[in-house]
Amino acid sequence: MVLDLKLPDLHGLEILERARVARPTLPVVVLTAHGTIDAAVGAMQRGAFDFLVKPVDVSRMRELVRRVRGSGEIAERARLTRPRVDATSDALPIVGATSGLRDVLATIHKVAATDVSVLITGESGTGKELIARALHSNSHRKSAPFVSINCAALPETLLESELFGFEKGSFTGAHARKLGTFELASGGTLFLDEVGDMAPALQAKILRALQERKITRIGGDREIEVDVRLISATHQDLPAAIQAGRFRSDLFYRLNVIAIALPPLRERRHDIPDLVSHFGAKSAARHGRAFGGFSEAAVQALARHAWPGNIRELENAIEKGLLLGEDAMLASIPTATAARAIESTAGAGAADRGPQSLKDAVASAERRAVVDALAAAAGNKRQAARALGVSYKTLFNKLRELGIHTRFEVELE
Repeated sequence: MVLDLKLPDLHGLEILERARVARPTLPVVVLTAHGTIDAAVGAMQRGAFDFLVKPVDVSRMRELVRRVRGSGEIAERARLTRPRVDATSDALPIVGATSGLRDVLATIHKVAATDVSVLITGESGTGKELIARALHSNSHRKSAPFVSINCAALPETLLESELFGFEKGSFTGAHARKLGTFELASGGTLFLDEVGDMAPALQAKILRALQERKITRIGGDREIEVDVRLISATHQDLPAAIQAGRFRSDLFYRLNVIAIALPPLRERRHDIPDLVSHFGAKSAARHGRAFGGFSEAAVQALARHAWPGNIRELENAIEKGLLLGEDAMLASIPTATAARAIESTAGAGAADRGPQSLKDAVASAERRAVVDALAAAAGNKRQAARALGVSYKTLFNKLRELGIHTRFEVELE
């Protein structure tokens, strides 16, 4: 379905919601005016596949429709909605349909309404806080605060004051009473990110707070009752940390009532096309840009990349592609697949235009050679220049001439 949001009798969102009920697997592409991109993002949160900004580029629409029709994940994404995890409210949409993510969503559905502690594990950048927010927004505590603190970002003494607060005059610089995150989150959810980096002394205090549901501010002598649902996350192997004496086993068992393990993005390659659409729409809304999707070759190249930085790295790449262009995004991916994707895209464009002039053919060949060298050099222009047999200055000028951008910007000597 290609659906305009502005209609004479009903709003497009209402039709979208009816369509989602009647035909859950029907992919919907939304059309919207430039000034209502936020509405299009809202439509994607309600299940739309993608959106196009009017006036619509017909070639982009054709390409998007071909991509939608060729997607084998449409039915899988419909199944993804069955756990009825509310991904609106405070939480961002949870995008994906692979089996590992479906297991995560099923667990959220089962335990969100309870007050049990949840430990979320996974590599950096896999979206642990997103899952924590989904648990909160689907719980009876959703109208109360969700308070997050990164235990690895603060030294021990400062982290203690952030967690438990302090009384006026309790130490130099304590000019007024400060409430800690336990008090601020009372009635709601407290999310301790990177809990595996917490010092042993603080671990004991956290354990006591969880057991007794009471805290004492630094410099205070009065116990304060707190009511928090604790969700924690870490990228570390906590059982190994227990064996090494770096983490308390009794705290681990208190935190690990329910465990949620997030798969890395390299194990969710089939989700990447949907993530590309989602992050492209999100970035377009933030920057006031139009987004009609990337080419199929570009999406395939993104899906083949290992993404060591996981979803966070992919989101940054998509934003770069929106702002600087598809070629710049692909050239910054340190794999040969990026160069092949650009080459195939350039070839397809030339075929659509018909016979090229000699000048255009030379420029196209130069572009392919430069992109290939940059991809092989992971974006390092000096190394690429050596591989091409030209000076750095020549390559720098050629990049400007061809409109190619790379991740690494090096000053001219």
